[in-house]
Amino acid sequence: MKHKMISAMIAAAMALSAAAVPAAAEGEEYIEWIIGEAEAQPGEDVAISVTVKNDVGGINSFILDMGFEDAECGITAVSAENGTAYEALSMTSNLESLIFAGTNYSVADNIKASADGAAVFNVIFHIPEDTKPGNYNLIFEGLDIYDMDMKSVVYTHTTGGITVLGSTSKGNLGDVDEDGDVDAADAANILVAAAAVGAGGESGLTEQQQKNADVNGNGGFDSTDAAYVLQYAAAAGAGYSGTINDFMASLE
Repeated sequence: MKHKMISAMIAAAMALSAAAVPAAAEGEEYIEWIIGEAEAQPGEDVAISVTVKNDVGGINSFILDMGFEDAECGITAVSAENGTAYEALSMTSNLESLIFAGTNYSVADNIKASADGAAVFNVIFHIPEDTKPGNYNLIFEGLDIYDMDMKSVVYTHTTGGITVLGSTSKGNLGDVDEDGDVDAADAANILVAAAAVGAGGESGLTEQQQKNADVNGNGGFDSTDAAYVLQYAAAAGAGYSGTINDFMASLE
């Protein structure tokens, strides 16, 4: 019977379009849930942990609705797993909606976190290749926590997110100015650098920028590479959705 009640509670909570976040009274300490922070490069997968602190009384179940502040950022969750904080909770997740729930089916009491700062669960996110560098904040769109008597547990919360970095050791092909875009400005930079080298001077580019400028992969950079960048930029402007790597591969 208790299992049915908890399942019904979770189903009802999932139906809420937006759950209000309980606020702790000033000067009082309550259980704290924290969305972690991480850095990643475009094209990589990255782990974000949701952790818990100050769990004095323990919990029986929870449902967390998490989301990116920029809902159109394109970063997606690819997997999730239970953490070490509440290993006795049975966890389910909807990765597309970023809804995560845990329910106590095995312990006839509240479950206290295994350690202060332990992970409630961990989520693996994929960063698309074309994601621009910047901070992508993850926020609590709703969080409900219940004890064994199905009373709400009051909490505080801290948001987190993913910082997408610029060019990688593998480089961002064609992105000579390292601003996250491959466009006419990069073609111009290649031409200027090639002209400087041709006149016996320095390119003015870092080692990584020189690698990014070598679009055709022949070991150098010149007007041909600039032309490829312009062709890709024109194709992207006309609706081409692939990366410049895809574009170059299509020319082979």
